[in-house]
Amino acid sequence: MGILTRVLTLVGGWVGTVPIFSIPTIIAALFLSVSVLGQSTAVEKCKVEGKTGKYKLISEAWSGTVSKDDPTDDVLMVFIQLEPERFNTEELRRVAARINRVYCKTIRVQAVFFEDIDSFSKYFSPDYLLRPNECVRGFYSFDREERSAKLEFSTKLGNPTTETQMDIEIAPFGARTGTSPVPTNLFLLELRRP
Repeated sequence: MGILTRVLTLVGGWVGTVPIFSIPTIIAALFLSVSVLGQSTAVEKCKVEGKTGKYKLISEAWSGTVSKDDPTDDVLMVFIQLEPERFNTEELRRVAARINRVYCKTIRVQAVFFEDIDSFSKYFSPDYLLRPNECVRGFYSFDREERSAKLEFSTKLGNPTTETQMDIEIAPFGARTGTSPVPTNLFLLELRRP
């Protein structure tokens, strides 16, 4: 039995010669298994108290070459699921603040926001290239060395993720953040609507 057959059998089994799950779901499952098995450096997280800005983590994986000698070129990809009603400026600033505090020991993070697991599955299919606004609701990225962060999202599935954009200044690498729901080190510099 080949490795692909084993993985597909573990993912959901087979009915005759047809897999139970759709191709995008299988692609997402393969990505998750590769990202977990292929990860050579564990993600260090900081404990965050309270429920403000909570989110459902789908997956996290390093992009680039993970090197214990020089981790500065690596970006941690974080895939997050949020309820549709939470895609507004105030709520996403809280989520961004929480991501910033949870990954306080990581230099660069790129978070991708989805409404549901099906949208996450579509992100790894060819459909994403044709219709990216039908699965991704937004992005949050920060770079502690540059002391910059960017949050962009759509208020409705199908709208472009650049519908609402914010540039945010963050604390430098190694700085402690407060425990307030939206820490004072997150300062809104600009809000643009196309």
